Order: sequence, then C-alpha cells, then structure tokens
Amino acid sequence: MAIWDDIMQKLEEVGQDITSLDVVTLTGDLDLTAEVSSGGLDEMVRNLKDRVKTQANLQMVAYTHVDLDGDVVSFVREGASNEDELMKAHSALVKSSTESRLHLVRFLKDLF
Repeated sequence: MAIWDDIMQKLEEVGQDITSLDVVTLTGDLDLTAEVSSGGLDEMVRNLKDRVKTQANLQMVAYTHVDLDGDVVSFVREGASNEDELMKAHSALVKSSTESRLHLVRFLKDLF
C-alpha cells in the first residue's frame, strides 16, 4: 500500500508542476570555483555543492511564463531583438519546452 501512496504523491507533484512553464534566458559571466580538499577528487565530487563558490554577473535577456490555460507572460530586455542569437535560442527553448510539456500531458491523459 505504501508504494501506491508514493506513486499517487509523485503523480500529484507532476500534476502541480505541469500547470505552468517558465523559460529564462540569461547572459553574462559566471565563475564557479571549487576547493579541493585532502580527501581527493572523489570526496570533492561527492560534496561539490558545499564546496562551490559562485561569482556571477548575469542579466536577464528574456523570460516567458506559460500557464496550462494558455495565458502567457513574456519579458524581453530592452534592445534585444528577434535577430539576436540569444532571442533565437530563447524562442527555440520556449517551443521545445512547450512541446515536451504537451507530450507529457498527453502521456498522462492516456495513462488514465
């Protein structure tokens, strides 16, 4: 019975997650530095998230939020245009993510 409860909980989480889609395109500099301890590479990899220091100078180029009911909110940085390679990449990511979400919704619909 516990397995069924776990499955239902996971499906509920997926159901909540598929109700909206967010795509954010950033540009800038991102520097990640990891400290290596005396434990060697294996220990560093296991504890990577605790050992990484981040310095970032990021700017949002575009943001798109899509709700399951079709409502869309989109932001494009001033000066960005459809000719900009970052805008082309953002548009491709929105299209790809929307198609993936549609396939997931169809799969879940067919499952039940």
